[in-house]
Amino acid sequence: MNYFVFCLCLLFLLCPGLDGEESGGFALTIQVSGAESSAGHIHLYIFTSKTDYLKVPMKGKHLSVDEEGGAVFNFKLSEGKYSICAFHDKNGNGKLDKGFLGIPTELFAFSNQAKGLFGPPSYQSTLFELNKDTTLKLRLVKAKD
Repeated sequence: MNYFVFCLCLLFLLCPGLDGEESGGFALTIQVSGAESSAGHIHLYIFTSKTDYLKVPMKGKHLSVDEEGGAVFNFKLSEGKYSICAFHDKNGNGKLDKGFLGIPTELFAFSNQAKGLFGPPSYQSTLFELNKDTTLKLRLVKAKD
C-alpha cells in the first residue's frame, strides 16, 4: 500500500497537467472587483463551447473576497477562445441566488463585460481569444430589475 501511495505522489510530481492546469500555454490572470462586502466567495468559471456555456465549465475556482471587494484568479491555458462568468456568492451556498422571476440577487460578471437583455449574455458576446499572457478585469454588477 505504501508503495502505491509513493508511486501516485511521484506521478503527480513528474507529470505536469494532472493538477488541472495546462502545461505550457499562456498565463491568464482575471481580476474580479465590485463585491459589496468581503463575505462569502467569488466563483469563476471558464467555458470553451456554446453547448457547455453556463452548464459545464472546463475550469472553475472560488476564492475568498479580499478587503477591497475582489479576488485575483490565475490559470494556465492553451491558445484558444474562452468565455468567463463570475459571481459573488455572498451567503456561501455555492450557487448564484435568484429571485422570484429568476433574476439574480447576487452580483455577477461576464468576460467582455457582456450583458444580456432578458437573461445571460450570449456565448458569442462573452468570447475572447487567448494567444498571449493576458490580464482581464471583470466588474461585478447587479441585475437590472
